[in-house]
Amino acid sequence: MALCPTSGAYDTEQGCLTRVVRVVGSTAEITYEGLEEGRYAIKTFHDVNDNGELDTNWIGIPLEPYGFSNDAMGTFGPPSFEQAGFVVKPGANTVRLRMKG
Repeated sequence: MALCPTSGAYDTEQGCLTRVVRVVGSTAEITYEGLEEGRYAIKTFHDVNDNGELDTNWIGIPLEPYGFSNDAMGTFGPPSFEQAGFVVKPGANTVRLRMKG
């Protein structure tokens, strides 16, 4: 999972806070502490074959489950940072997303 603080980080994953988490059943929970207030976006995938990358078919459609904050969907490719973005405020914040694929 990549938690990205800017559009540039979201596009390249450089500057994103990334975590690898084992899924138990159908749920995974990740906690980040000490985040600055601001806009973030999440992108994630379930690495079914444990090869460290999102496998896609010959035209780039993911072959493994994937998801974005706001359950955002792109038209031809991933959704934008603006579509997937959410605001982190002081205190506890919860973001839920559903995997697709």
